Amino acid sequence: MHVQFTSSHVGGDFSSGRLVVQAALEQPSRGISEVREFFFEVPPDFCTHNDLVAAALLALIGRGYTTAGFNFPISERCARLLAWVHQLEDIGPVDASQEPRRPGTHLGVTFSGGLDSLAVWVLVRDYAGIPFKLITGEFEGYYREAVGYAPYRRDVSCYTNFRRVIGEVGRRFDVVIPLLFADYADLGAFTTGHTFASGPMLWNDPRLDAEPEFLWINMFAEAAGLPEVHLVRGLDTAGLLQFLYATAPETLERGMHVTSRPGTTKYRAKASILEYLFRRDGASTPSWLANMPRD
Repeated sequence: MHVQFTSSHVGGDFSSGRLVVQAALEQPSRGISEVREFFFEVPPDFCTHNDLVAAALLALIGRGYTTAGFNFPISERCARLLAWVHQLEDIGPVDASQEPRRPGTHLGVTFSGGLDSLAVWVLVRDYAGIPFKLITGEFEGYYREAVGYAPYRRDVSCYTNFRRVIGEVGRRFDVVIPLLFADYADLGAFTTGHTFASGPMLWNDPRLDAEPEFLWINMFAEAAGLPEVHLVRGLDTAGLLQFLYATAPETLERGMHVTSRPGTTKYRAKASILEYLFRRDGASTPSWLANMPRD
């Protein structure tokens, strides 16, 4: 099974305001061969590194392919790490003379406006005091999320249709926008609202003398020189919500609306946790929470 990407970034002209990608998906065993086209809105002065584009495109397409090709060369380091994390037998073209992408100087915070990313935003801005760049993916067809991120000043806010065209087959589609814009935003690393519960299949026995299994997913982005910083990975969902409840309660209503669709397990769990926190403190449950649909 082979995937071949053709990206318009190689021309270096972004006057149209878009980076356009074609993905040729070939699965001979299933008799499938198709080309899907998607875009990312970018500013006219946009810039990126080939390694960043390659890592981003493979992150959104998933691990169902054995070989991958691009219409541009990538560094040996990037090729080696991407082949490992995506379990590829072949990837290319590889240019031995190409310098790998070098990290920038700023921390990027991925931000949807949901409860988890709001908590990280409060933590980094108000408590850690670390300068950062706020990074948002504006996904076509997911307009509910816009209610959450619209009021906040974002350093990068990229409108794209890749989730509608490709779906959510990628294990780390959340890293796509930080990767594409890492050079433009001068990112040295990025962080997310992912907690201990975000990857239940990536836990390991803490009694074993081994690094946490979730660290392998760092390679989705680190292959292109963008390390991931795990600021809240040690917390569970209840712990992160309790932090936001205590530090920025005025953000809870909007964040709850964005966090997931009503009726999902994620939605019901977070609503129940917030109700408990209000009851624990002897406070009445706000009407916006009490009247939220649960089915």
